[in-house]
Amino acid sequence: MPPLHRFLPSAALLGFLLIGACGHAGEAAPASPPSATLAAPPAEGLALQVDASDMPRGLLHAHEQLFAKPGDLALVFPKWIPGAHAPAGRVDSLIGLHFTSAAVPVPWDRDEVDPYRFIVHLPPGTTSLDIELSYIANQADSNSIGVDIAGDAQVTLICWNCCLLYPEGRAAAGIPVDVQLTTVPGWKVASQLVQSDRQQDVIRFARTSLRDLIDQPLVAGPRVADTAIDTAGAPSAVVSVASKVETQTLDPLWVEKLASLSHQAQLLFGRAHYRSYRWLFVNGEGLEGIGLEHGNCSLCGLGDDVMAAYDKAGYDDRNLPVHEYMHSWCGKHVRPLPMATSDFQAPQRLGLLWVYEGLTQYLGEVVGVRSTFATAKEFREQLASTIWRIRADAHGAASRTPRAPASCCVT
Repeated sequence: MPPLHRFLPSAALLGFLLIGACGHAGEAAPASPPSATLAAPPAEGLALQVDASDMPRGLLHAHEQLFAKPGDLALVFPKWIPGAHAPAGRVDSLIGLHFTSAAVPVPWDRDEVDPYRFIVHLPPGTTSLDIELSYIANQADSNSIGVDIAGDAQVTLICWNCCLLYPEGRAAAGIPVDVQLTTVPGWKVASQLVQSDRQQDVIRFARTSLRDLIDQPLVAGPRVADTAIDTAGAPSAVVSVASKVETQTLDPLWVEKLASLSHQAQLLFGRAHYRSYRWLFVNGEGLEGIGLEHGNCSLCGLGDDVMAAYDKAGYDDRNLPVHEYMHSWCGKHVRPLPMATSDFQAPQRLGLLWVYEGLTQYLGEVVGVRSTFATAKEFREQLASTIWRIRADAHGAASRTPRAPASCCVT
């Protein structure tokens, strides 16, 4: 996949230097001050304020608060993000860490073995901990593309795993999070997160879990438009387009075919497991190739001309939203047991990735034909090409040790 926007090799190195050199509070440079007061965190949870107003410069700032007790507290930066199939967390883009309690800096250390782990030394009398951090956008690599932060003055993609730390050893589903986002003035946003309040450019979202927060990315910019999909009585669906093109319009053929896709998926799987679904289309030069599945939404990066003219979409463009939608059932709702972890630090065992991705690809191509995203002839040609590649790989591969079958689970 190509870089999201631009690649600055020195920025990633700068991130390591700024964190690694600042092993104690008071030495770290704090992030920009929050633009609004953050409410008290939920019990056993986090209050997170994200400031995206500096994204035109490629920087995102965050202020986090949690209840804490005296002693050493281990916090971790998300490493294994579902859907990336690799250690995708770009901790080298994390800068400006600053820890305080009751407005007093507290000392901290970075784990000498695990760079994703930070140990904060909380003094007697501590009841809460505040964290300031910043994140360098537009530094995605081949693993983190789709789970990173990218943006400029036109379009911003926020993946929440990039802008928080969380207590080590706790299941992500059991950590409640209150989220507040500050945007560039006048920007619109699209996400499956439920907005509970908006005051000008400050948006508050309904409380969710850390697991569900990271599973629901957000796109923002001056040109974000929603179009409802006719699901014929099935759970509602929307396609959201965040575009860099001032005169962007969505070709009605996309809407028509996404409606057919929803219908065909219900016929294949039965009634949907989600309450509503959203396709997040990020449209603009340098954003092509982004594709990531989520339980009730998907992220798809397409060329700046494809959304306006469906006939200009190639096979891969048309297959992308279908494939990511199939993942809502195959990979998200049901996934191979070795890939189901309770937090974002435990490694995923990928021996059944061929089920997670391979079965999804096959089902997507079948449903893609049924919903007219592709013709039967295109499907047969793609299938023949896949079989040829498998045979070619098998012919040149060394003998493999047979593996015992593994179980699957619903998550």
